[in-house]
Parts: sequence; C-alpha cells; structure tokens
Amino acid sequence: MRSLSQYGVLVRRIGVFYAALLFVVRLPVAMTIFGTVTFVTLERGSVADAGLASAALAVATAVAQPLHGRWTQHAGQRLPLLLLVPVCAAALVALVVATRSGASLPVLLALSAAVGASNVPVGGLSRVRWGQVTHSVEEARTATSLESVAEELAF
Repeated sequence: MRSLSQYGVLVRRIGVFYAALLFVVRLPVAMTIFGTVTFVTLERGSVADAGLASAALAVATAVAQPLHGRWTQHAGQRLPLLLLVPVCAAALVALVVATRSGASLPVLLALSAAVGASNVPVGGLSRVRWGQVTHSVEEARTATSLESVAEELAF
C-alpha cells in the first residue's frame, strides 16, 4: 500500500484541482450505462430494451477506449477532449430525444453505441498526464495506484 505522503507529493505536483478532477470527471462516464438502463426502462417500459441499449453503449465504449487512449498518447489531451466532449454530449441528447419520442430499438441501439464510442477516455487522458509529471518508476506506480482509487470510488 502506498503511503499518504507519496500521494501527497504527486497531488502537490499535479495540483489539488486536477487531483479532485480525477474523481469528479469519472462520474459521468461511470453513470452513463446506469443512466441509460434506468432511463430507457422508465421511458419504454422494457428492461430488455434497456439492457440492449446499455450493452450497446458498453461494448462501443470497450472497443473505442483503447483507440482513444492511443490517439491521446500521440495527439495529446486537447484534441481528443475538444472533439469527443461535444460529440458525446450530442449523442446523449439525441439518445434522450429519441427514447422520449418512441424511436425504434435499432435507432436506440445505434445512438447508445454512439454515446459509448464517444465516451471521453478519462483514464487514458489522466494516465498520459501522469506520464508527463512522474519522475521515477516508483512515482509512476504511486500515480497508477491513485488512478485505481479514483476509478473504484467513481464506479
């Protein structure tokens, strides 16, 4: 287990604001699948449709996240954030509007997949940032440990 002092060194280096963001920015990503299953169930009255929609979202996220991580590693954080955030927000709005308007299941599945494919790769973005500010293997391990704590708390 990492000592709190090791975490403190990294938090001071990266900034308290950024460290707090490690947790906060994961919440929307963590809650998107749960929100989708709940919303679609309530709007359509079908747990099966909701399960399929959330599955489409989850699979698309699983496929896209490594690609987003690689993109972030090569392009930096700014471009992926500037492009993915509005696309994901638009896809979420479209999913809500389509669900409320009684769109067909294939439309809901496509929109759910669009949300998943455009989910912001918070973990990848953060790991790239940690890679820039850690100065040793031990610090990198501590940063990874801190990332794991943030992930678990968010989920």
